Amino acid sequence: MAFTFTTVFAGTDTFIATAFSLDADTAGTLIHNLALTAAQLAAGPEIVVTPLGTGMYVGQWSVGAIAANTLPINKINAANSGGGGVATVQIEIRRPHTIGR
Repeated sequence: MAFTFTTVFAGTDTFIATAFSLDADTAGTLIHNLALTAAQLAAGPEIVVTPLGTGMYVGQWSVGAIAANTLPINKINAANSGGGGVATVQIEIRRPHTIGR
């Protein structure tokens, strides 16, 4: 089974989603649709992963290389990696800051 993503906020410069997974879930792709340019990807968008469940920690989760509209998400496959059931994290992606915008 794959992760389930729920969009919390989809703005011009910020995208926030909640990811839900079971213990056996190890990977998913978050579609953020920020349409990041090559320059913005090179500058490195800020990505913040915050655990929302109990009995879990952020070290169980990792992100892959962000693309213009997607972000691969990974989680270790181990007993209780889902916090004893469903793991929940919030993922926030922020477009690189430009003073001229």
